[in-house]
Amino acid sequence: EWERQKLQALRKKQEAEQLRRQKLEEEKQRRLEEARLKREERLRKVLQARERAEQIEQERKRRIEQKIALFDEKTEKVREERLAEEKIKKKAAARKMEEAEARRRHDEEARKQKALQQEEEERRHKELMQKRKEEEQERARKIAEQRQAEQEREKQLAAERELERKKEQERIQAEKTWVKFSGQNLRTAHLQVLRLPSKAGGASLQPVFFLVRLTLCGPPVFQDSPACNSYQMTPQAKRDPKPPVVNPNNYGMDLNSDDSTDDESQPRKPVPAWATGAQLSQAVTRQYYNPPNVDALFGVIASPKLEDIFYKSKPRYFKRTSSAVWSSPP
Repeated sequence: EWERQKLQALRKKQEAEQLRRQKLEEEKQRRLEEARLKREERLRKVLQARERAEQIEQERKRRIEQKIALFDEKTEKVREERLAEEKIKKKAAARKMEEAEARRRHDEEARKQKALQQEEEERRHKELMQKRKEEEQERARKIAEQRQAEQEREKQLAAERELERKKEQERIQAEKTWVKFSGQNLRTAHLQVLRLPSKAGGASLQPVFFLVRLTLCGPPVFQDSPACNSYQMTPQAKRDPKPPVVNPNNYGMDLNSDDSTDDESQPRKPVPAWATGAQLSQAVTRQYYNPPNVDALFGVIASPKLEDIFYKSKPRYFKRTSSAVWSSPP
């Protein structure tokens, strides 16, 4: 019984040992399985982490490549833009150089044209001044000639008047001589008259003609008598025609001359002397060569002083109201 119990106890012990071993083996298997699972999980995580890292690296590389590509694209674009800008700048510089050259040529041409124009203007000015000088000289010469001609004409008129006066004196002297010797022998009177000196400074024929007339026609009668025609060589006296009595200020204002019937080139009304301009021209010429002394006529005229004329200055404007300043201008 005891052995049976011992065997039973041994069998229980063996069963317990086997159970323990089985549990240990199960625990070991469980631990191994857990370790395998953990190792697989860790390996899976490592693989996932590695795959994630690879994905991240690929993404980083992709981004880097994208950035590089974008940078290259930007760089290429910038390079193209820079080349385009340089090309534009070169074109602009070339255009500016062409414009500057064209402007320089234009300025040079304008300067040449201006110089030529200035030379032409100077030449024209010199020609104009020379022409004016010649015209002034010609005008002065004409005025001098006109003045000399007027002086010569005045001298000639004076000489003619003097000659007429001397002839009249000779005629009066001859009449006095005839009256003086009227009771004497005619031949003696003739000889005395021939001995008279000429008042004109030379041999005058008027006393001779007068004595010949005395001899042939007798003493003169100072009334209306027929002219002597018995001597064919008797010269006819030449007398200047008397000018008609015309009032120079009367130019036919009272004549009936309509504007539509009057010819402007040959008007029926005579032009007055003061309207011809001859007297004005003579007066201007005379005043040009003999100018009046203005200081003697009007005295010395002092120059006006503006500070005396415009002496009042207003620093401000006064507003004129009912109670404002009315004694001075605003």
